[in-house]
Amino acid sequence: MQPIDPAKHPIPFISNVNGLLILIVCLVFVGERQSLGQNVVINEVMYHPPLARDDLQYVELMSTLEDEALDLEGWRLKGGIDYTFPKGSHIQPKSFLVIAASVPAFTRHYNLPAMGPFGKQLSHNGERITLVNDAGQVIDELKYSDKAPWPKSPDGYGASLERIQPKLTVEGHRNWAASNLPDLTTATGTPGRPNDRLQPSLPAEVNQVVHEPEHPVTGRAIQVKAAIHDDNGVESVSLVFQVLDESNLNPKQVVPMNAMEGDELNGIYQSTLNGFKTDQLIRYRIHVKNSQNAVTIYPAPESLKPAFSFYVSDYHADSLIPHVMIMNASGTEQAKHKYDIRASAIVPEPSRGNSTFVFFPVGSEVPEVRDFVRVSRRSGGFKIRFQSREPFQEMTTINLLDEGKPRFALSEYLSFELYRMAGVPAPRSGHYRLRMDGRWMGYQLMVEQVNKAFLRNNERNDEGNLYKLLWYGRNFIQQHEKKTNLDTGHDDIIKLSQALGRLNGDQEWRYIQQHFNVEEFAAYYAVSQCISNWDGFFNNYFVYHDTGNTGKWEMYPWDMDKTWGDYDGASNDYDWYKMPLSFGMEGDRPGGGLFRRSYGPFGGQGWWRPPGHLSGPLLANPGFRQLFLKKLKELLDHTFTPEKMFPVIDALEERLKPEVAFKTANSSRATDQLEHDIETFRNQVRHRRAWLLDNL
Repeated sequence: MQPIDPAKHPIPFISNVNGLLILIVCLVFVGERQSLGQNVVINEVMYHPPLARDDLQYVELMSTLEDEALDLEGWRLKGGIDYTFPKGSHIQPKSFLVIAASVPAFTRHYNLPAMGPFGKQLSHNGERITLVNDAGQVIDELKYSDKAPWPKSPDGYGASLERIQPKLTVEGHRNWAASNLPDLTTATGTPGRPNDRLQPSLPAEVNQVVHEPEHPVTGRAIQVKAAIHDDNGVESVSLVFQVLDESNLNPKQVVPMNAMEGDELNGIYQSTLNGFKTDQLIRYRIHVKNSQNAVTIYPAPESLKPAFSFYVSDYHADSLIPHVMIMNASGTEQAKHKYDIRASAIVPEPSRGNSTFVFFPVGSEVPEVRDFVRVSRRSGGFKIRFQSREPFQEMTTINLLDEGKPRFALSEYLSFELYRMAGVPAPRSGHYRLRMDGRWMGYQLMVEQVNKAFLRNNERNDEGNLYKLLWYGRNFIQQHEKKTNLDTGHDDIIKLSQALGRLNGDQEWRYIQQHFNVEEFAAYYAVSQCISNWDGFFNNYFVYHDTGNTGKWEMYPWDMDKTWGDYDGASNDYDWYKMPLSFGMEGDRPGGGLFRRSYGPFGGQGWWRPPGHLSGPLLANPGFRQLFLKKLKELLDHTFTPEKMFPVIDALEERLKPEVAFKTANSSRATDQLEHDIETFRNQVRHRRAWLLDNL
């Protein structure tokens, strides 16, 4: 890199929060080369930019010298990345130097200069970065991690990992914190300027924070305790708390925490709270001031979970289904697709939620509380996103649905149950009684979101490529919305589709066996035949490419509302049992018969769809079709039978009958509707099964 001539290129300055002016253009010509110990430190790392923007990774160095510039020629960053500083590389005193994964990408995003690109890529999970001088001596080193006690917000949520005190060398996490968390998930950090978390001394260590009792009830005093260590001596400790009551987040209150044991360097501190009402959530933080007037706030405001929480309640679920309370401290947001079809661009989402999810299991008085979750409105309900370090029953995202006809909440649940019985990975589902911001909303269908957590829950490698099928996309790529590894494109699924279009016969069957989990695909299509899933061949499913382990593709069901004899224009008895066995395969055409006057968007009957990108060639291949028909026969003989399915249907009716009366003013009519809908599912098992057996 050529040195910058200050006469031709005026040096820009930037103000930090204290009004100090600091230099951000660091590459200017200076005199003699020097290698001066830890006068240069690794000051900031962006190791996991959000939205799959690994091209925005960077490492920032800082000079701690007051008035001397350093020649970095021959110095090297190694370990997680590999970069050797070329001739003419310098860093000015008390200034910063950024080494970027992609200089053009960094410059466009931050409008700042940088050196680079560096070789390799920083791990999202954590690794070692070492700075050595031209003699090979270690100048500074950082071994970071995405696991606690390291902060979570730099791990794909937009913040960077920042050094707290540049002149101190401390092993582990104590000298590192997250930069300010952005409102939206976009790469931020503080490249080229003082760190957000810069302090004159290390923060106090706050550990073993507990509130007793763990699950408070109305009228019971709560004791909050914490162990605190500060090398400079603790001067005062305060407990700052807020009460969330339905959708109202009340003003902050402050009470002192008193020393119970130890001294000013190491002590146990305690405070007592009381006077809380039932169904209130209390969020609290601990503020520590030391003898140098440095203040530590724990948990840090930039954390994904910036407060501890407890829920006060005497409530318990007095029904056959669990109950859920949701309180939205700042209202619900409108859900957005990460992939905008029209713009073909990733849409950033909020980096942190401000809502509370409280789950009351059946028969238990002890609720499960998840705070700082994101609650988004979606079509027909809500999407709940939990923090990855604190999932709900191993799920990171769930959907609560109350859309369209009441039958939808039954058909989706039964569909997912049957897919699982057939060995197809399917979202977990169930029914919850919901209260949102103090208002009871009756029972809702809960459906687990298909995402990385879903893959792990089904013992799949979660590093592969997951796609959601969208019928309304204008082309093949837009019809396959990519949900993971957004930066790697659609090459694998394009290649798959092209191969299926090019091959045929035995050659195609060998390719299918090599690249597909054929047993799982065959089971998926067999279940879809049983439940007349007319919309699950062309779309309404996820496909997953396990790029790390098996190398094969799998298929997971989604959006099962109009199944079990239902379609646009179906009778109120849902007595459609004759979806043809050729449905979904290449060469299938809309027919006539009883449904001649029911027309859909693709022509013919309202239930007809053209063959899917995968179902078309797979179901038409003789080898795969033989396996599919075998799976279907096994399902009809052993699983999709009155003996197996009626107990599942009966139990569903028993659980939801009381909920119908709770949800609806006209409970008699709603109960009649539930009983009618339940009987249509039994009829589907009887008559659809009989039709399929007759036509196999």
